[in-house]
Parts: sequence; C-alpha cells; structure tokens
Amino acid sequence: MKEKEFNYQFCGFSVVIRNGQGRAKFGKDVVFDTSGESHEKIKSELENQIVDHRISLLTPFISEFDIDTKVLLGLIQIPAVFAERLIHQMHQYANNWGMDVNVRFGLLGMLAEGKPGFPNYQIETSDSSKKETFKFSGEHYGYELFEEGHITPPMSTNHLRAIWCLQ
Repeated sequence: MKEKEFNYQFCGFSVVIRNGQGRAKFGKDVVFDTSGESHEKIKSELENQIVDHRISLLTPFISEFDIDTKVLLGLIQIPAVFAERLIHQMHQYANNWGMDVNVRFGLLGMLAEGKPGFPNYQIETSDSSKKETFKFSGEHYGYELFEEGHITPPMSTNHLRAIWCLQ
C-alpha cells in the first residue's frame, strides 16, 4: 500500500513528508531532513526545526525590542503574502504622510499565544503623530487606537522583511 504524500508550506518553508521521510526546504541553502514512524512525529520534528531556525535568525531583532518570542512565533507562521501587502500599504502611508511609518500588531488575539491568527494592526508615523488602525484583511478598523500593553513595539518595513525572510 502506497503511503500518502504530504506537501505544505510552513513559515515560508516547503515541507514534503513521504514514506517515513520528511524534508523542509527554504531556497537552496536551508534544508532539514528527518525520518520517523508516523506522519505526525515527522511533521512535529520538522516544524520545530523550522521554528528554531527562524527564531535564531531573529535574535538581533529580539534583543533590539522588548518583544515576546511567542509573538514572533505567531508572526512567522502568517503567510508572507500578508507581509508583502502590509509593506506595500506602509509605503503608501509613508508617501501620503511624508514621513517614515511603522506598524504595530494588536496582542489581544492568538498572536500573544504564539499562534498565527489574524492580528489587527496599526500603522503610525515614526514620531507617532499620526495613526490608523486596520483589520487583518486591510480594512480600516475604525478610529479606536490600540492601548499600550496590548500592542507590539513599532516595526519598520525592514523588520517585517526580516521576520518573513523577504528581500
């Protein structure tokens, strides 16, 4: 009986599990291999290796900000297409407002638990003089701003590129 093949994306890595073997690959340089008795064990081991690798790449970022590792874990699990859309939106706001902008993610949902979820976010000028809030979908959230303690530190487009391994 032929075993099922599992192909999926996790934190930007392509993952393939087949015949008791698993491989996670990001580009040409980063590859993780493992084998095991069950699909779930292989999946878990590969995902742990991926998370450890991605978090290690973000060590300078973690030390620069007072940000919980769980929050980063949640962010890196959100598909990169979200970050690409957000970076484009940030560039539009920077042009409209005539100054650099940052983004801050709301922490009331699953993000604070280390799960990807669908975080709301706030785009603000680098001096915090202008702020707008948005739903994960990009729709305006309204005029209610996020409260300190329930929002991440400000992140630039360079920080987003680092989190999602974008060029």
